[in-house]
Amino acid sequence: MIAFVGSVGSRHCEGVSYRKRVTTLPSAGRIQCQPKASRGINGTSRIRCSAEANVEKRDVVHVTARALDHATNLFPVWVFSSAMIGIAAPQTILWFQGGWVFWTLSLIMLGMGLTLPVDEFVEALKTPQKVIIGAAAQFAIMPLLGLTIANGLQLPTPYLLGLVLVSTCPGGTASNLVCLLCGANVSLSVLMTTATTLLSVFMTPFLLKVLVGQVVPINAAALMLSTAQIVLLPLAVGIFMQRFVPKLVKAIELFLPFSSVLGVAAICSSIVAMNRDMLLTSGPKLLLAVLLLHLFGFLLGYLFGRAIGFSEKDSRTVSIEVGMQNSGLGAVLAQLHFANPLTSVPSAISATTHSILGSTLSAFWRLMDRRKQLAEERENRRGVPTTT
Repeated sequence: MIAFVGSVGSRHCEGVSYRKRVTTLPSAGRIQCQPKASRGINGTSRIRCSAEANVEKRDVVHVTARALDHATNLFPVWVFSSAMIGIAAPQTILWFQGGWVFWTLSLIMLGMGLTLPVDEFVEALKTPQKVIIGAAAQFAIMPLLGLTIANGLQLPTPYLLGLVLVSTCPGGTASNLVCLLCGANVSLSVLMTTATTLLSVFMTPFLLKVLVGQVVPINAAALMLSTAQIVLLPLAVGIFMQRFVPKLVKAIELFLPFSSVLGVAAICSSIVAMNRDMLLTSGPKLLLAVLLLHLFGFLLGYLFGRAIGFSEKDSRTVSIEVGMQNSGLGAVLAQLHFANPLTSVPSAISATTHSILGSTLSAFWRLMDRRKQLAEERENRRGVPTTT
């Protein structure tokens, strides 16, 4: 670092060696962000201090982003821990019901809208065949799996009905968050969730009648209204905010994934707490049945996507949409239309199971993507010649 002695820019410097007009400073600390230095020094100091402040700010943002990313990668740990809290200390979370769950889901979907690339959403709308194929997979794979597993494990009739019921439900809202976290096609996920929810007004009663001979009427108006309130409206508000208040969105987008993870964990804990006694007495056979239902749902959904030529990103989306059900809807329908209270138990178990499995799958795919990215960066560094 150098400091100028005298008026370098004046005419008095003419004919004088530049080297004689400068003095080497003992350390960079000699230049301070003070206005008492000469004009040249002051300008240089301001630039340097501003640059250092920007570097420090970037470092803080980088460290915060890394910490939040690591915390988000622990999605399955948060969900599992919250489920254990619901079992061990249900009174601590039982207050989290009704409006709390509704607004939490709405805020999660608002976060989706804030981070969803608008051009990607428009592109997804231009290819409705993917949505149709994905919805068909949802209503073909899961109901058949549910019936096969229930019969194969010889579940009692209430549990059989409950398992088939939850398998005929549409995709769950949490699937959109999992798609966001694992690098899947969020736009396709949202459209599939919306499509299967609207179709479930007809498909869920039809499939139940065909598979188990039970007729379960569904309040179509109420289901469509809740879909609009929880999914479509918050999503639209988020996209609107992207367009008109981008600075606000940029300021908060760093915190959205992890806050959504905590929201899902809280909802999961609440569901477990409300159904604690039934969960503890349901038996290992039912737990195994629900676990197999969702495991094979994720697996067959992914294989189906790859088999018909979907990209890796879209195949992940189909996997998650097929594997994660709207268990809350299943529980409500079971309570309304089946006399035996045990019919709602599979839906209660399903809510926790698919959240843990989905978050684990998300963490696995995030890890794989990160390793692939690091490998590509190493290859790029090897390919760039070093200069001395």
